[in-house]
Amino acid sequence: MNTRSGVSHQELLSTYRFVRLAMPGLALLLALSVGIQVFSPQPDCWLGSISAYYYTPARAVFVASLCAIGTCLFVYRGTTLREDAILNLSGVLAFFVAFIPTPLADATTGAGTLCGRSNVPSDVQLQAALDNNIVSGLVALVAVAIAYWVFGGFLREGRGRPAAGSVVAAFVVAAVPVALYVARPERFEQLGHYVAAIGLFCGVIAMIVMHAWPERFAGRTSDGEKPHTEEKFQRIYACVIVVMALILAASLVMKLVLHLDNALFLLESGLIAAFTFFWSVQTWENWGVENAEAAATAAATPAPEDARR
Repeated sequence: MNTRSGVSHQELLSTYRFVRLAMPGLALLLALSVGIQVFSPQPDCWLGSISAYYYTPARAVFVASLCAIGTCLFVYRGTTLREDAILNLSGVLAFFVAFIPTPLADATTGAGTLCGRSNVPSDVQLQAALDNNIVSGLVALVAVAIAYWVFGGFLREGRGRPAAGSVVAAFVVAAVPVALYVARPERFEQLGHYVAAIGLFCGVIAMIVMHAWPERFAGRTSDGEKPHTEEKFQRIYACVIVVMALILAASLVMKLVLHLDNALFLLESGLIAAFTFFWSVQTWENWGVENAEAAATAAATPAPEDARR
């Protein structure tokens, strides 16, 4: 059976599976690059956050992996409209986490340590990179919002243009950061990384919550149906949320009570590991032909003439 474009279900299924498999691979790539940087220069060369490794030889992998993860989140179609919106927003935020580095004045960059100062651009170079990356990202974001408004009907297989609410939301997501950057570019550069990183983590946590308790939080599909997740997988995803909460609590204790400088690094690492585990389990859940085909072909209904073949 073929879709209208002539692409077979098996090709769609393979693409869907590779998008699913790419995420753990990219998380592993980032972990290996940061891990090598942590242990190679000198023992116990820890920085205060994963983002601080932007200023080390791990920069290229850090930026590339975040952009690739953002792309996967953005292009992957969620089970429900609510999940799809969160995936899209999280994907956009991942780009800005990569494009806007944590400020050098931040203690998490580890001033004075070998791994914290091994690949630092000059102030002029850093400002030029910020201006270039932020403007490019914002213009591309506006272009995507316009394309969604113009071509959304084609993406929805002839069901007409997207709902007005969806279009408004897309333009708000694009317009707000543009307005903030135009009005207060210095503050945008100072706070943009933190806002994007927090939003990204909140987005992926919200997605896990939707699959742990789908009846309560997931919303409905584009056909008005409620999503279904097997009870055993719901329990696994609920356990992931509990683990994330414990990681957050432990990190707060390490920071506020034990005064450990790398508490944020451990928090980020733990949350990324937990999300990677969730994504891997969900890939296993939907790997079977029946479930995966439904997910992979949700946006590609077979044409009547193809169905008769």
